[in-house]
Amino acid sequence: MALFVAPCSVFAQSNTELVDSTSCEPEEDWIVEVYEDENGNEAVSDTIWLANSNIPQVTQYDLKECDKVTVCAENPKYAIVVKNGKCGIYDNNLHVNVTEIAFDKLNFLQQTVLENGHVTSMFYVADGSKRGKLSVDETTNNIVYVWTED
Repeated sequence: MALFVAPCSVFAQSNTELVDSTSCEPEEDWIVEVYEDENGNEAVSDTIWLANSNIPQVTQYDLKECDKVTVCAENPKYAIVVKNGKCGIYDNNLHVNVTEIAFDKLNFLQQTVLENGHVTSMFYVADGSKRGKLSVDETTNNIVYVWTED
């Protein structure tokens, strides 16, 4: 599942703490994240409508078709693959492409364990004039993009 969000403002990470987030069950249409600042004030940071229908499937390539495969040293579950000058994310455990090989640049940023036990990997992503972050849920390989325009 891909979810596109652009542009958005979020609280400074150092001053906020995630205090609530809805679970994203297949029948739900919304994700709401509630953040609390250092004074205990709560604010909805992201309310995102999920468009579950008409989500295109990711094109699958054999790794032998790629020009370059770089396993993420910080998280060897994923590799950044390059084909014809474009980048994508590959899951080494499941042997599937997580994203299309369509980005100009990808860099692994960090792995995070959420309070609910879900593990996510965050990548810096660039595509044309768009820059942002791509988060991958390591259990499902569902992705969320947060884009900003140059």
